[in-house]
Amino acid sequence: MKWIFKISKFLHKWVGLVLAAFLVWMSISGILLNHPDLISNIDVAKILLPEQYHVENWSRSSLINLLSSKKQENIKFIGGYQGVFISNDDGYNFKEFMQGEFPSSAYYRKTKSILLIEKNEKEYLLAGTYNGLYELELGKNYWKKINLPDNDLRIVKLIEYKDKIYVFSESDCFISDKTNYNFKLQKLEKAEKEKYLTLLELFFELHNGELWGISGKLIWDAAGLVIIFLSIGAVYIWIFPGRKRKLRKKGISVSDNSKKIFKVFYKYHLKLGIWLALILFIIAFTGLFLRPPFIAVIMDGKVSSKMIPSILSDNLFHNRIRNAMIDKLNNRIVIDAKDGVWTSDSSNLFEFREAAIPVPIFAMGATVFESDTNGNLYIGSFAGLYKIDQKALMLYDMINGGNNFSTNISRPSENLVTGYFKDEYDNEYISTHYLGLQQISGTESKMRYIMPQSSMDNYKLSLWNYLFEIHNARIFADWIGNFYILVIPLSSLMFLLIIISGTWDWIYKRLIKK
Repeated sequence: MKWIFKISKFLHKWVGLVLAAFLVWMSISGILLNHPDLISNIDVAKILLPEQYHVENWSRSSLINLLSSKKQENIKFIGGYQGVFISNDDGYNFKEFMQGEFPSSAYYRKTKSILLIEKNEKEYLLAGTYNGLYELELGKNYWKKINLPDNDLRIVKLIEYKDKIYVFSESDCFISDKTNYNFKLQKLEKAEKEKYLTLLELFFELHNGELWGISGKLIWDAAGLVIIFLSIGAVYIWIFPGRKRKLRKKGISVSDNSKKIFKVFYKYHLKLGIWLALILFIIAFTGLFLRPPFIAVIMDGKVSSKMIPSILSDNLFHNRIRNAMIDKLNNRIVIDAKDGVWTSDSSNLFEFREAAIPVPIFAMGATVFESDTNGNLYIGSFAGLYKIDQKALMLYDMINGGNNFSTNISRPSENLVTGYFKDEYDNEYISTHYLGLQQISGTESKMRYIMPQSSMDNYKLSLWNYLFEIHNARIFADWIGNFYILVIPLSSLMFLLIIISGTWDWIYKRLIKK
């Protein structure tokens, strides 16, 4: 037992010192990520961002939708994570279009869906953002916020269907007549009443404490503060004895304050470490599985909510909706959610059953989820872009051609699709995460749909997203290349080693040694 203790003590000390600065930063970023509203109005300037985060040619989800006005010739709109843009010359030049009450921060102006509607012989543009729903009357150029029931903020899709407007948030659907806004919450139900969480959802909500609501997040925040205390304390405990010896050789005694600080760090390093060992283990263990390669282990798993002692919403779609569409051929709603794809039927538009989709959707969800009047469904994600022809019962790979493709989604495709549109000249385009706008069919001139230079030069990333990129280690890709993918799993394994060795050392000293 004694030799095990010596090894454990050695590992706890030196692995802990190596990881101390990393744990401090991860704890600070984790606490702030847990409360986006606190930092949502702070942006990071382009000059402070690595090159991979610079936006060009509508990259990084800058273009998700493109719409053309039916009443005003040559006017087009683009919606995406940089907000809304307008062109008055048929798409040759665009400029930012976010006056009035439209969100000004990079975090809240993210626009996942835009919709043009006609009412009272006028045309209106709707935008679904991270801060709710906004409306603009064409010609007045002033955005106004539309209040929704339950104050649900993040909007993922806007759909016009049979004189109704459907607004899908991450949890709910709101419906209104388009001529007279009176949005009402529409309850979405699943035929399968038992709630399941995917293992990915479970591990994520265990990692940040969200599984137990705001109280869970606050407890996990406190654990983050403890990690900061333990990390700084470990460094001080290591430095103090050597400094004390050096001063003694010079005939100088250590100050009383230094001794008190050492005693506080040493005493509470032991106490807080063992008191919170279980929570720290959960944070480290779940973090290990939230990044490749270990994420593949939990990708397809799920667990019944009956097995989870937590606070779960009665809404089975709570914080799960990633995209939605209305299949006009079959008069049904289709929802892409974190726990799979769900479809209703024409007899009950709001009761859903889980459905199998014959094309791949990457783990982060569908970025393109559209249907047309001919019965075609367009589904795109980081796994590519595909068309389902429901009349001919055919599938098409719209980027690579043909219908011979794999539905394996363990790895993304070469084309990380973030948007798709077909213009009035039947030219088809995709936008991709890194390369931006790419034409996939037609004979269009390359002079159209160019991103404004000012938007590229003045690009800002929200502080929340900046911290998220650091927290998942993607920000290091510019310096260490693809090795960045190993930063989180290796650090998580080292953190687990620190926790296990520290716990064993405490047990040995307190119980076995006695």
